[in-house]
Amino acid sequence: MSLTIDSVLPDKVKDERMEMKTSIRRPVSRGIRKMSVLLSILVLTQALFLPLVAEDAAPAESPGSQSGWKVEILHARTFSRAGEGEGSVELGGGASVRLSDADSGSAFTLSARTIVFDLNNKRMSASGGVEFVDENTNAAMTSVQGDIISLSWVDSRLDISTGQLTTVRQTPDAKDKDVSYFTHGRRLRYASDDEMLSLDDGVITINPDTAYSSIRAGNLTFLPGGDVFMSNARLYVGRVPVLWLPVFFYPGRELVFNPAVGFESDRGMFLNTTFEVYGTYPKTEEKDASGNVTEDTARSFFSMFSLDSSAKDEVRVRDGIFYETMPVSEVSALQKWAYESSSYMALLADVYQTSGFLLGLGSSTGLFSDALRINASGAVILDPSAGTTGEPAVRYMADFGLKLKTDFASFDISMPLYSDTTVQKDYSSRLTAFSIDKLIGSHVFDRGNIATDSTIYWNAQGSFSLPKDLQTSFLSRLSISTLTATVRFDWRNGSSDGYSLWGGKDTYYIRSFTLPTFNANASGTIFSWEGKPYVAKNDKAAENGALTQVDTIPTPALAPEDEASELQISDFLASQGLPAVYEAVLPTTPVSASVPTDRASFGITWSLNERLTHILDAGSSVQDLGPRSVSTTTDGELVIKGSTGRGILSVSQTFSPSYTFTLDEKTNASDSTSVNRTQLRSYSVAQVPLLGLTWRLKTDLHTYQETRKGSSITPNVDRPFSSYQFTKDYVSQHEISFSHAISLGQAGTLTPSLTGALYPIDFFLIPALAWSRAGMSLFASWKFLPKDPVVSQTLEPELLTITGSYVRNLVDTQVRFRYDMHDSGGTSRFFPSHPLLADGKLTIRLFDNKLTLGGGFDFTSFQAQPLRTDYFSSLYVKADLNRADNRPWLETSFSWAGSISAMDQPFAPDSLSLKLSTKDVSFSWWKKRIKLGFTVDSSMSFSFADKYNSYLSISLGTSFKIEEFLDVKLSLSSYNSGFYKYYDGEDFKPSLMFQDLFRSFDFFGNGRSNTNFIMNEVSLELVHYMVDWDLHCKYTGRVVSSQGKWSWQPKFSIYLQWNTLSEIKIDQNWTKDTSSGWKMVT
Repeated sequence: MSLTIDSVLPDKVKDERMEMKTSIRRPVSRGIRKMSVLLSILVLTQALFLPLVAEDAAPAESPGSQSGWKVEILHARTFSRAGEGEGSVELGGGASVRLSDADSGSAFTLSARTIVFDLNNKRMSASGGVEFVDENTNAAMTSVQGDIISLSWVDSRLDISTGQLTTVRQTPDAKDKDVSYFTHGRRLRYASDDEMLSLDDGVITINPDTAYSSIRAGNLTFLPGGDVFMSNARLYVGRVPVLWLPVFFYPGRELVFNPAVGFESDRGMFLNTTFEVYGTYPKTEEKDASGNVTEDTARSFFSMFSLDSSAKDEVRVRDGIFYETMPVSEVSALQKWAYESSSYMALLADVYQTSGFLLGLGSSTGLFSDALRINASGAVILDPSAGTTGEPAVRYMADFGLKLKTDFASFDISMPLYSDTTVQKDYSSRLTAFSIDKLIGSHVFDRGNIATDSTIYWNAQGSFSLPKDLQTSFLSRLSISTLTATVRFDWRNGSSDGYSLWGGKDTYYIRSFTLPTFNANASGTIFSWEGKPYVAKNDKAAENGALTQVDTIPTPALAPEDEASELQISDFLASQGLPAVYEAVLPTTPVSASVPTDRASFGITWSLNERLTHILDAGSSVQDLGPRSVSTTTDGELVIKGSTGRGILSVSQTFSPSYTFTLDEKTNASDSTSVNRTQLRSYSVAQVPLLGLTWRLKTDLHTYQETRKGSSITPNVDRPFSSYQFTKDYVSQHEISFSHAISLGQAGTLTPSLTGALYPIDFFLIPALAWSRAGMSLFASWKFLPKDPVVSQTLEPELLTITGSYVRNLVDTQVRFRYDMHDSGGTSRFFPSHPLLADGKLTIRLFDNKLTLGGGFDFTSFQAQPLRTDYFSSLYVKADLNRADNRPWLETSFSWAGSISAMDQPFAPDSLSLKLSTKDVSFSWWKKRIKLGFTVDSSMSFSFADKYNSYLSISLGTSFKIEEFLDVKLSLSSYNSGFYKYYDGEDFKPSLMFQDLFRSFDFFGNGRSNTNFIMNEVSLELVHYMVDWDLHCKYTGRVVSSQGKWSWQPKFSIYLQWNTLSEIKIDQNWTKDTSSGWKMVT
C-alpha cells in the first residue's frame, strides 16, 4: 500500500512531502490495507449491485509491495496531520483522491472540499460537494453525490447526508437503451454486515432536474437480494400524486413457487404457480407491440439493487421460500446434473376465477450426454363452469415425448392426450413469474399458435444409417431415411363408430393406423478393378520415375439421356421430340491435344431402394381392424462398367428391376382393388472416345402388370421375358452418334456431330455443327426423316435449326431459328414454302449497370392451331433503372403483337408495363434531427388488346421522425382491376380514371363506396419517445373475406411502458368485426 501526492501543493506542503511519506507509511499500511474491501463500499457496487463478499484483513504489506489497494492524492491545496501518532490526515481546498486495486483493476475517484482519514478511529469522512465516480465504463452505478459521506470500516457502516446515487441499467424492452436512475435521500445509511440500504425521504426518478414521474417514500429500505420495503410510498406523475400506499413490499428475489397474479377477461382473476423440484422450468415468452420477444421473468426495476444471477457458472437453488444463486461446484449432485443436462421437473398449480383449478407436472430429462431425452407433461383441471359451457367438469391434457439420437440412428415418440378439443387452447398458455403490469392491468393469454385439436396423432419416427466403421465396399451405404408409425385420433361427439382407448361418450376415437411408412436404400460395389496408368514409351521422364502430368480424356460431348439437362442447351429441342444425343453436341470441356493416357477399369455396382406405406382403418376393435391401404415400390440397379483405357472403348450395362404393389381394400371384398407390376429394364451404352462414337440401347426385357378387383384378374400389360422380341414394343431407344471436338486455337472450338436412329426405332438422321469462342457460340443442325418409312428409306429434311448467342458484361443476346421443312408454309407472305419459327432477346447494360436496355421477339410465319400467319406473339422493348445493389427501382416495357400480313390480326400495341420500387427516400434538416421519408412500391399493367386484363397496384409509405421525440409512419396500399369502366366505346379515357381516383379519397361522402380503387390496407404507427416513458400506438385496417363477403377489419394496439418502473406497462390490442364490435385480442 502506498500513499503519494501527485497534485501541485503549496511550497510549505512540498517541503514536508518527503517527511510525510516516511512518517505515515506504516500506519497507512496497517490501516488502509484493511480498507481493501471497505473502500469498494464507497462505490456502492456491493451496497447496491453486488453481494458483499466478506474478506478478512490481510497482513500488512512490506513497504515496497504494490499489491492491494492504492490511494493516490490527485489534488489538494492543504494538507495537515493531527491526533495521536498523527493518525488523522486531512486534505482540504478541493481534494481529489483516486483509489485503485492492481489485482482487480478497479479504480474510483473521490472528490470533496475536505477529506479526512482518521486511522486511529478507523473512519473516513468527506464533506462539501462530495462526488464519487467509478472509472469502470461498464459499471451499473456511475456516481454518488452528497453533502457529507462518512465511512467506518470497523462496523462496515456508511452514512451519507443529503445524498444522490446515480445508477444505470438496460430496461428489458429498451433495445440496448441505457436508463439512468437518480436516487435522492435526506439521509442514506448502509450496513454491510446486514447488506441493507436505507434512505430517509427517498426519491427515485430518471430525470433529477424535471421529474416527470417519480417514486417517493418516507423510508426506502433495500434488503439483500432485491427485496424492497417502503413506508408512506407515493407514485408521482409530475407534481401530482396518483397512488399512495402506507406500506409496500416488493419481493425482489424470486419465490420458489414463482407466483404470477393477474386478471383476464375470459378467466377473471388468476394465480399461476410453478414449483421447481429440480432444474429450471422454461419461462413463458411474450411479445411486445413491435413483435419483439420479451420474457415475463425480465429483471425487475428493483433488481438494480440486487445480484444479477445471469452468470453462466451459477444456478438457482432453493433457500427457504426464496431462490438463491450459487456456483455450480457448490450445489447438490441432483442440481448439478440438472444444470449440465438441461433437465427439470416442476409442479404446476393454477387457480382461475371462472375456469377452475389446474394441477400439473412438467419435466424434461436428459440422459447419456443428452443422447436420450424424455419429456413428460400433463395437467388435470377441475372446471366449475362445466355446466354452462358444455365442457366436462374434469378435464385433462398430457404429452409424452422421447427422443433418442446417436451418430447413426435417431428415434422420436410423441403421444399427446386431451380430454376435449379445446383444453389445450384454454389452459396451456400460462405465466411463470410475477409481473406488476399483469396485476394492475388486464392480461390476454397468447393462444395464437394453439389450435383446436379435432385430430391428434401419436407418432413414432426413426432413421438409421450404417456406421462408417461397419461400411465395406460391398455395402457402402445402408440407410433408413424415414420410418414412421402413426395412430390417428378423431374427435367424435357422441358417435359410436370406432373405439377409444380411454372410453367415454364424447372423446377421441381411433381413426386409422399407419404401420409403417418406410423408405430405405442400400448400395455397394461387387467388384472393382483398375489398371496402371498408361505411359508412352518415349516419355523418358516417366521411365526415370519423374512426375508427369497425365492428360485425361475430355468428357464426351454425347452424354446419357439422364445427364442431358446439365449441358446448358436450348430448351426448345425437347418440344421438337429430338433425342438426347441431339441435345448434347455442344462441347463442355476443352480439347486436349495430347493422346489420352487413362487407365483400364472394370466394376460392378448395385443399389436397392424400398418405399412402403401401410395404413389400416381402425375398425371396431383392435381384434377387428378395418380395410387396409398399401403402397410399396422396390427398385434395384445392377451396373456393369468397363473400359480398355487410352480412349479406345468403354461400355456400360445397367439392369433395373422394379416391383410395385398397391392395395385399396374396401369393407365389401368384391370392391377391393390391387395392382401388381413387375418390370426389368436394360440400358446399354458403348463409347469409343478417341473417335467420338457413342451407341445407346434402352429396352424393356420384361413387363407384367395386372389389376385384381374382387376375384377377377385383368392383365393390363403382358410382355414377358420369354416372349422378348427386338421390336418397338420392347425397345424405346436405339441410336448411334458421332461427336468430336476440334480445337482451332485462337479461333475457338469446332464440334461436328452426327446422330442416327437404328432398328427398330423409326429412322432419323441429325447432322450438327457447333462452334464456340470467347462468349460467342453458334449451333446448326438438320434433322432428316424417311420420306415414306414403309415404301422407301429415302431421307428428306424435316427441321433446320440455327442458334447463336453472345454473352458479355455489357451485352447479352440470344437468337434461334427453326425452319420446319416437313410442314407447309400456309398463307405466309414471306415464307410460303415452309413455316419459320424465330425468337430472341437482347440486353445492354450501361453506366455501370445503372441503366439496362433490352428487347425481344417471338415470331412464327405460319401456325395451323390456332391459325396465325406472319405473326409476332411478342415484340417488346424494355428499359430499367437500377440501384447500387443492381436491383431495379424503375422497370418499363412496351410490347406489340399481331400479324404483319393478315388484316384480321393486325400488328398493334399489346401491353404497357410499369413498376416502381424505391427505398426509403429521406430528407433531413436541423442537424439531421428531423427526417421525412417516402417509399413507393407500385406496378401497372395496361392491356391494349383486352380491357378486362389491366390492373394497378400502389403501395405508398411516408415517415416523419424527430430524434428522441416522435416517430410517425403511414402506409397504404390500393389496387384497381376495373379499368374496363374507363372506356368510352373502344377508346380509353384517362380523365375517367382520375375522376375515380379522386372519389377514392372521399372519406366523408359516398365516393369511397363508388370507386374501383380498393383500399387494400392502411397502417398508421406513432411512437412518442419521452424521458420517462415511450408510447406506441398503431392502427391497421385491411379488406378481409369472411363467409363470401368482403369487409373492412380494423385493428388498434397501444403499448406504453414506464421507463422508471418497466414492470408497469400497457400492452393492449383491439379488433373490430361486424358481429361483436371492438374486442380485446392477443
